[in-house]
This record gives sequence, structure tokens and C-alpha cells, in this order.
Amino acid sequence: MILLSTLGRPGILPREDYQLRKAVCELYGYSEDEYADRIDRLIERWQPHASLAARYLYRWRNPKKNQ
Repeated sequence: MILLSTLGRPGILPREDYQLRKAVCELYGYSEDEYADRIDRLIERWQPHASLAARYLYRWRNPKKNQ
């Protein structure tokens, strides 16, 4: 999370983060079991902007908290 938020690294996506997992499952309609199999493919598609995707997913999941 430090690499993502503080240092601003572009290709970081914390795949085991609970909020990120919930956001991806809700957005793509995955079950918790499917998440582990499919997150690596999503990360590959989002590179080199995986950090930006993570920030959008956090904002989408908690819109009022991030205002």
C-alpha cells in the first residue's frame, strides 16, 4: 500500500487487499473463488496502469469516504 499511495508507483495492485477484492468481484460479477484465478489476468491487462485502476476501484467502492 505504501508503494501505491505514498510513492505513486504505476504498476502496483495489491491483489490480496479486501476492499479491492470486493470491488473487483462486485464490478465483474466474480465469486470469491473465481477472484484468485482471474485477478492475475486483469492485472496483466491493466499494466502499466494497475495503480490507477486500483485507485478507481477504491473510489468506486467507497465514493463518500474519498471526498
